[in-house]
Amino acid sequence: MYIEKIEFAPLIEITGIRGKQKYLAQQKQAKSGKERAEKEKAAMKLDKIIREKELRDEERKIAAAAAAAAAAAAAAAAAAASLTATNATNASVALPRKASSEYIVDSTWVEHDTLCGNEKCFTCGRAEEGAGALTLECGDAMSVISNVTAALFGAADDQPDWKFTRTPELCDSPPPRTGRMAKINTTTTAEIVAAKCLGKSFCSVTPSRALFGVPKGFDAVANKRRGLALSLKVQCSALSDAEIAKRQSEEDAMDMQCANGCLTCVSESRSVSPDELIIIACDSDAIITGIEDALYGAEDEQPPWMYDETVGMCLQPLGVIPSGDMCRWNSDRVKVQLRRACAGRPKCKLSWADVDELFPVDACVGKAKRLSIIARCQKSELPRDASEEVRPNSFGTLHYEERLLMGEASGALVDSYQARAAFETSPTVLANEVPKSLTEFMYSSVARRKGVSVGASAAVIRRFLATFTLRSDEGMPGINIWHFRVMGDPSLWRLGGVMALLPQSTHKDECDAIGGCQMAGCTRKVHDDDGVAVGCVFALNLKPGVVYQLHAYGVSDRAVDRAGISVEFKPPSHCKLHVNCDNPAAVQGLCQILGQCDMPFQPMKVGEMPQITCETPSLAEVTAVEVETKPFCMAPSLYGEDVSRCWPGRHPLPNAAIGLGCKGTFHVHDAATENLMLARKQARTI
Repeated sequence: MYIEKIEFAPLIEITGIRGKQKYLAQQKQAKSGKERAEKEKAAMKLDKIIREKELRDEERKIAAAAAAAAAAAAAAAAAAASLTATNATNASVALPRKASSEYIVDSTWVEHDTLCGNEKCFTCGRAEEGAGALTLECGDAMSVISNVTAALFGAADDQPDWKFTRTPELCDSPPPRTGRMAKINTTTTAEIVAAKCLGKSFCSVTPSRALFGVPKGFDAVANKRRGLALSLKVQCSALSDAEIAKRQSEEDAMDMQCANGCLTCVSESRSVSPDELIIIACDSDAIITGIEDALYGAEDEQPPWMYDETVGMCLQPLGVIPSGDMCRWNSDRVKVQLRRACAGRPKCKLSWADVDELFPVDACVGKAKRLSIIARCQKSELPRDASEEVRPNSFGTLHYEERLLMGEASGALVDSYQARAAFETSPTVLANEVPKSLTEFMYSSVARRKGVSVGASAAVIRRFLATFTLRSDEGMPGINIWHFRVMGDPSLWRLGGVMALLPQSTHKDECDAIGGCQMAGCTRKVHDDDGVAVGCVFALNLKPGVVYQLHAYGVSDRAVDRAGISVEFKPPSHCKLHVNCDNPAAVQGLCQILGQCDMPFQPMKVGEMPQITCETPSLAEVTAVEVETKPFCMAPSLYGEDVSRCWPGRHPLPNAAIGLGCKGTFHVHDAATENLMLARKQARTI
């Protein structure tokens, strides 16, 4: 008898708690988390108190020892005992004061209910120009920056030494001294920092002359990108209950507003941060669906622009970045290029080299550049079960949905990210279905929603979704190339079609490794009996124990009766399929163990995958063979004595220069580097 281990899902899921019970359970969990955080905060505060007291006691011992030594020395040197006693008393008082040039804990210190143990807690930081942003934090999410007590932006080499701790809320150093350094007015600097940081638990400030200006007396010609530094000391204060309630109300309102998308704002200087990435990010459950506005041009000519750097919290009522009369690239083109590069991704990272590829012509020659972006993020609309864990070696959720392609979504679908963005921004749902299988699924028979009608030539985008997880022995170290075959009526992707395979944790398409899984441009096409291309086979390297989401998108403006789709798979070449082998009572001759070449493609349906056993995978596997030839190499005499042009690429041929043609033995590396020959394998195909 075989008893299979049962793994239970979380309690709320298996008991089906809903409504008030679910709310109470969530409240209890939140309260427990808050109490745990308060205990950690109390422990940190107690540790700080103990260290402060130890420091104060140590200072007292040092002062007492110094006073005693001074008294003894004075007694030996003085002539009169009464005079000696007087001098010793004066010295014992004076010495601690002389040592007070080093900052010590205030003797009037008392315990307060704060993280640092003092009445007020501070965070300090310093960063030089060109070294990246200076990040200031408070101790926890319940504390925010309430005041900028010191702000200094000036010549780095002229600023006096400033000793401080970077630990949030534990900086007890005095404000930085200025000396005779060239600096921006400290009040102006503090106001700029306050505009970016007040009311936040953390914020980042870039020490740049574009933000603060150039100090009078500073040689900006000799120091074009370096030489200035920003030093800050800010006060952190705990939020009151009223402030917490207000913030919760604002977050709830923001969540409602984000139903149709929220904005993320980014602005990066090429001259200040030439090596840093430009990162446009959304929350973990959202993707970039559009670029509201974008400005790329002369940094020094761009008008001031105030915005919130928090992901998804950039409130820009007009949705426009001020440009004035600045030198800049055409904004419409900038928006289109950024949308093509970033739409559909939860996070988009661009280097300045990537920006140069998007905008190869310099519209502002000789001027420092800045790129500013307002991106729209929208929560991804997936079936609820699509985000849940899937049992190993099984398919979980299958789903089909059809939408009317609308607005900005109708742009070129160059990859799976663009297709996903197009689907998410097309709000009109025409039909949906939860099939048992995506093999031979007749999507044209799914009934349209009542009250929804579209024209015969209206563009429609369809999404076929499946989730699955691989077993550990099907994903051992090495290459694990799985093959996915997508077939259907060609009308399904008449205006564009693409497949994507997304790990649920990262949502980075595995198809990126092979240049994308486009239906129109695939190298391994599937043909019907009449020679018509009806599908593609994609080979992808997958990992064990990872929950994957397979998305297949098709865009079409034609309706075809009895149109269907088949999504099927094959395991890697080191795996075997067992057919009719799971029943010991069956006739032994019925059991078949098939290799990859002999096994048929397997249907993608809800439930456990077929019985598959795998050996240790190899470190490499041939997935395709491409050959490049040049017909004129059959007649090398037409090209004189040097026939090196007969060989693809620029590798010299040993016999070409002496008139012996292309014949010879060549290293396979020379061919592989020119994509002439990738590999060789037995002729049978999968």
